[in-house]
Amino acid sequence: MNLRKPLDFILCKTFFRVKFEGRENIDFNKRYVFVANHVSAIDAMLIYTDIEELGIMAKAELFKFKLFGKILSSQGVFPIERGKKDFGHVFNAVKIIKKHNKNLLIFPEGTRNARNKGVKAKNGAVYIAAAADVQIVPMHITEKIGLFKKIRIVYGKPIDLNVDKESIKDKDLLNKETERIMDIIYSMGDENGR
Repeated sequence: MNLRKPLDFILCKTFFRVKFEGRENIDFNKRYVFVANHVSAIDAMLIYTDIEELGIMAKAELFKFKLFGKILSSQGVFPIERGKKDFGHVFNAVKIIKKHNKNLLIFPEGTRNARNKGVKAKNGAVYIAAAADVQIVPMHITEKIGLFKKIRIVYGKPIDLNVDKESIKDKDLLNKETERIMDIIYSMGDENGR
């Protein structure tokens, strides 16, 4: 059972006033790694309502409750252990893009409102996009959300990485690309006059 339409009605039209902007920037026939800032527990669900064929990387703790874990898995969500270097998840993410022909959604900061907490974004999104040879689409979600309030989710233009399969192990380069992408994401935000 696909939950996209019920979630769209409940979340995007009933409890929040979600507006997606910048869809014209995206060729939805191509595959991408979508990368967004993380502000609330519902971010992934909101984005899920607008993108077909989407795999979502989520913290493993969400899968502790078996029924909830099954529901998440049925919607294309897969667990990742935070703070652990597990290349199995990276290979799984690349497989989702290449073999299963899906897009991938990642929140590189790994926690909500990370920039305000001084938390540095992880390099996984850049690594996965380079390994899968796809572009990254930056997305910005309104940083302060509330019930029945407007939420803007902005798609930026797809980004070609300065990392490829040859330079994928250069940690400094991965860090620079990750910082560049996060800067682009935050430059798209509400506080910048949009």
